[in-house]
Amino acid sequence: MLAWEIINYIGWHGPVYREYHDDESPEAIRRAMADLHDVSDQQKDGWFVKGTVRQRWDFGSMALTRAATLLVRYAGYYTRSINEGRFKVCNVIRHFSAFKCHQELCQTSLLRGSLSGST
Repeated sequence: MLAWEIINYIGWHGPVYREYHDDESPEAIRRAMADLHDVSDQQKDGWFVKGTVRQRWDFGSMALTRAATLLVRYAGYYTRSINEGRFKVCNVIRHFSAFKCHQELCQTSLLRGSLSGST
């Protein structure tokens, strides 16, 4: 991301190459420099796309962190902050879906119970 930000800032429109190395040994660097990959199109550079998505997700999850913290405080609990990172958000969504499913199942069971009791 940082390299692309610099490239965009200086207005470079020429070819851009990336080297991938296994480790930082001189031999690995030599092999990588002999096998450069053309990544001149940002939108086709997987590392750029991945970094952009991660950056945007991190920014978006800051609002989720604030919302979760306020909800917990309004419920009467004291907490400094409810941290919602990428992994935690996935878990929260999973648990919320399970909770919602459980609620719907309970409502359906209660409805059936009240109908069967009225006959």
